[in-house]
Amino acid sequence: MKAIYMPEPWQIGIKEIQQRPLESGEALIKIRSAGICGSDINAFRGTNGLVSYPRVIGHELAGEILSVPENNPKGLKPGDRVTVDPYLYCGHCYPCSIGRTNCCNDLRVLGVHVDGGMAETFAHPANMLVKVPDDMPWDIIPLAEPLTIALHGLHRLQLKSGEHLAISGAGPIGLLAAIVAAEAPGSAVVTDSVTSAQLADFLTGRLGLIHRRFKRGYKNVINEGIRLNQEGTPCLLAIETSGHAAMGENYFLDDGAYVAVKLLIQAARLRREGRTLGALLEGLEEPLEAVEYRLPIRAEDFRAYGQQVLEGLEDYANGRPGWQTAPDNCEGLRISFPEEKGWFLLRMSLHDPLMPLNIESSRPGGTQAILDLLRPFLARWKELNLSRLP
Repeated sequence: MKAIYMPEPWQIGIKEIQQRPLESGEALIKIRSAGICGSDINAFRGTNGLVSYPRVIGHELAGEILSVPENNPKGLKPGDRVTVDPYLYCGHCYPCSIGRTNCCNDLRVLGVHVDGGMAETFAHPANMLVKVPDDMPWDIIPLAEPLTIALHGLHRLQLKSGEHLAISGAGPIGLLAAIVAAEAPGSAVVTDSVTSAQLADFLTGRLGLIHRRFKRGYKNVINEGIRLNQEGTPCLLAIETSGHAAMGENYFLDDGAYVAVKLLIQAARLRREGRTLGALLEGLEEPLEAVEYRLPIRAEDFRAYGQQVLEGLEDYANGRPGWQTAPDNCEGLRISFPEEKGWFLLRMSLHDPLMPLNIESSRPGGTQAILDLLRPFLARWKELNLSRLP
């Protein structure tokens, strides 16, 4: 069978592999669709230290059961549509014994520690499959996994109308949480520095939110929520969408509270209307092109060198025709190019000796055009490794 295979970072392809024999209690699934998570992208880039290679990726999965043990506890049968719980736990260690299986001493994540499901067929424990409605489209089912992450954060909170929300993460997870927060009109939302112009317009224009684009990292978002409160802008909640939550009433500690299931309620309402959660994204435009390059810094004092690059870029951009510096940027330097209908953001990595460069455009060929405009400046900096640029 064919599978999406990574022999090592920066290498990916389709490879013929053998379906491994089923173990006791496992079902065999015909994979129908799969989502691409940020962790899959980091596996490709080699920036996720937990990933071992070679590896078949994929943990946001949807498929049809081909075979399943007859005595399985969930009553599953061949032909059922299912999604998978991708977090394999031992069930015997102390965290597992108190229900914290996500903290298992021997936790194995699909596509990270063990092979994932981007293959034609996939074997998985039957008790870790979740049946979905027969009429649910295949392209929607993989969203169940990122949706549960958003819900996990919301379940730990007691969100009330009128409260303000800060969100770190502007991808599908952050967006789903932001849509829930939109039920409190005028809420404040903090996203990270790589937020697209289209998402920013969606948050403010379509959802009626107050948008604050801040630095990457959940601690930065929490600290920004504290600062907004101190300045008189109510921000009662900061949430990093993998589940880190901080509330003002709890001194903005990285802690949670109670259950809120607004997305599930909304999903049920939409289902009665014959619609899906995808309806919540109506009006959100995506950039036509989006790329990220990670430029290693060879200088010994990489932070000082990176700061010099950013200061030099600010001088280079000032007064240059067609270069518009974003006034609301809090990390690195973000420049917009109206003719190319796009922008770039160059910043320092939070932890590593490199500078991520994000470029987006809504025009065909726009990201390359923007990169070509920036390249002469980057070429001046000899300790900046540009070998990964096209």
